[in-house]
Order: sequence, then structure tokens, then C-alpha cells
Amino acid sequence: MAEIVIAGIMRAGAYSPNHIGNDAAIFNATADQLRKRGCTVNVYSEEQFISGKVSERIILNMCREMESIHLLQKMEDESDQVEVEIADYLTKVSESRLTSENSQRVRAMFKIVSEVESVADSILNVAKAIYRRNEQKITFPEELSNKLKHMFALVDESIVVMCANLATEYTQVNAKKAYELEQAINDYRTILKQEHLMAIEEKRYEYSMGILYNDLFSECEKIGDYTINVTQAMKEIGHEE
Repeated sequence: MAEIVIAGIMRAGAYSPNHIGNDAAIFNATADQLRKRGCTVNVYSEEQFISGKVSERIILNMCREMESIHLLQKMEDESDQVEVEIADYLTKVSESRLTSENSQRVRAMFKIVSEVESVADSILNVAKAIYRRNEQKITFPEELSNKLKHMFALVDESIVVMCANLATEYTQVNAKKAYELEQAINDYRTILKQEHLMAIEEKRYEYSMGILYNDLFSECEKIGDYTINVTQAMKEIGHEE
């Protein structure tokens, strides 16, 4: 299996002067979990990211600078373009005379391309939601922060499994782990949704905070759906070989 190399972008200290230790602990814990799963995580500062010193194509970030958000947007736009180019190629392939098996492979590849691009879209949406939180100077209570941290960890792992599957042979796809993570994400999202609705009803936190909180865990659930869809498409191809 090909090595998965990830760039870890640390948050600029100016954005959390009273929580630098907490931010570092969260970042390091996530990076350690990725390393335990066989990934290489190279750590950079947000300033290095902005100055173009990051070449890795997979990004784990805690960025808050607007310039960083713009850079992430640019990277997402590039993923859109790659999707179009691959789709154009697959379209040309599908126009030739193919066996039924090869036609099914092409359809599965279309799905993989679309779902991977959707993962990029949702990750950008998470970054934008965090930026909105910062702009509105909203601070989540420790309880909500810990729950989001757990959800992010589940999603991180689902993306790592997706990338590992994409880097291996179709017949060697680890579907069991992918399904377990997708179920865990769905179950946790259901719990958070129920708790959130009750908290809003009981006015435990402001509605504006609740909107952002809901946006974040809901977007994470979408990422879980997209990653399992990639695995399912790969399994379809693997069964034919």
C-alpha cells in the first residue's frame, strides 16, 4: 500500500492566546492517531502554509487566518478541475465499445471521482463554519468542543481509511473498517442532533452558537457518507476482478 503523507497545519497562536496548550494537545492527539494508522504527518506553521512551503496534497489543519481559508478554497477549486478532467476522460472511454463489466467499472469510477470531490467540498464548508465562528467571536463551551473533537476524530479516521483504500488494489479494500466508521459517525450525529434540539428548547446556549454547532457536526456526517460511498464503488470494481 502506498504511504499516505499528510501536512499538519498548526493554528497561529494569536487566535487562541489563552488556549495554546489546549490547541496543541488537540492537534498532537489527532496527528498521533494518524501516525498509529501508518500515515506520515509533517507539521507546519500556518505562516509556512500561507507562504507556499507545504507540498502535501492531504491537509490536516487548524487554520484561522483568512488568507489560509482562501488558500484552502483555491485547493478545493483545483479538486473541482481535476474532477472535470477525469470525468471528461471517463466520458470518452464510455463512448467506446465496452463490455458490460467494463461499463460497470467506468460507472463506479465516475462515482468515486464525484464522491472524493464532495469530501473536499464538505471539508471546505467545515473550514468556513469555523471561520464564521471566529468572526462572530463565538466560543463553544468545553462540553461542545469535546463532542466536536470526537466527531472530527471519527471523520479523520474515515478519510484515512478512504485514502488507504484508494491507494490499494480494488480486491484489497478494507470495507469492514469503513462501514464501522460510517455507522459510528451516523450514530454519533444522531446523538448530537437529539442533544442539540433539547439544548435549544431549554435555551442552554444561544441560537447563533447552536446554528454553527449543528452545521459542523452535520457536515461531518456528510463526509462520512461520501467516504463510505467511495469504498462501496471500489468494492463494486473489486468484485469483478
